[in-house]
Amino acid sequence: MIRQNEEIIRYDEELKGKGIKTYDALHISCAVNADCEYFITTDRKLLNYEVDGIRILDPVAFISEQEDETND
Repeated sequence: MIRQNEEIIRYDEELKGKGIKTYDALHISCAVNADCEYFITTDRKLLNYEVDGIRILDPVAFISEQEDETND
């Protein structure tokens, strides 16, 4: 568990270095560590970032993408 916390904090620091706000960086870091595929947000500034390990989408884009996958 300690190693996992260290990984979360390390990635959090990396994201903050890219200009992502503290709480957003921590939330994204936790989601990446939990192997989530998506981070859903309505924060327009956050939607403009590309983050390794996770896709950042707004709710409408996420639902649209899920519907597309279902119809394939």
